[in-house]
Amino acid sequence: MRVVIYIIFCFSLFACGPTPYFADIHELNNEKWTTEEVVTFSPSISDTSSLYELQLIIDHQDTYSYENVYFKILTKFPDREDREENLSVDLATKTGAWLGKCSGSSCKCKIYLLENFKFPALGNYTFEIRQYTRDEQLAGLNSLEMQLYKVGGGRGN
Repeated sequence: MRVVIYIIFCFSLFACGPTPYFADIHELNNEKWTTEEVVTFSPSISDTSSLYELQLIIDHQDTYSYENVYFKILTKFPDREDREENLSVDLATKTGAWLGKCSGSSCKCKIYLLENFKFPALGNYTFEIRQYTRDEQLAGLNSLEMQLYKVGGGRGN
């Protein structure tokens, strides 16, 4: 019995990757994303000396009709004006092969939004993401997940 517990303990230590500083998932209603629906993520930053990595994980059906998706991302800072950007994200190659990891009828594609960056100020940040396509209802998307990792430096949280 001790051997089994030891094996499970060792597996749990090595099976998991780094723990995100912030992680939140937004499930999309009925696998559709309307142009009116705003996906919001709001991390609170308590350390401006550390380097961070910001990732967005897009979970979509293998029946999704396009090879990419367009986003409009509004970033709200605690100490300065908001910033809005448009982003096109490839979910498939030109030949139609899905990028990321697929299992069954679902695929997850990880996008690195920012790498090795520092937050300019302490406080609450808000990332508002809207689908920015020609479709009023974009079908085949299951969820969006934002993950924020500390990747170096800093004094902890």
